[in-house]
Amino acid sequence: MLLLRNKKLLGGLGFILLVLIILRGGAILKLSMNTRILIIIVLLFVGILYLQIRAIQARRGAAMLEQSIQAQADQQKLGMRPEKREEIDSLKSELTAAIESLKKTTVNDHAIVKVRSGVHSSL
Repeated sequence: MLLLRNKKLLGGLGFILLVLIILRGGAILKLSMNTRILIIIVLLFVGILYLQIRAIQARRGAAMLEQSIQAQADQQKLGMRPEKREEIDSLKSELTAAIESLKKTTVNDHAIVKVRSGVHSSL
């Protein structure tokens, strides 16, 4: 059951199934092998393009989240008493270090959601 929840595995199996359908369907429709291979290459290109667009969107979303968190921390810092500002500066530096370490690691979507909810609740 866990294998069925893996999006990458399902995507790969779906692509293999699609290739087999194209090859078999193309034979039934009497398409030349070159035409079938061209269709497969075009579908592969579209799939890669889709994955690249999603990666770009994820990076933009992460950058916007980081800016939002930092802006929120700066805004809260302005409303604090002077003796609390030092504590806020310390928390902000810890947050910045945590964000930098997250940038260097690869995590799945569920972990990102957990991190987002944890960061917002601590501010």
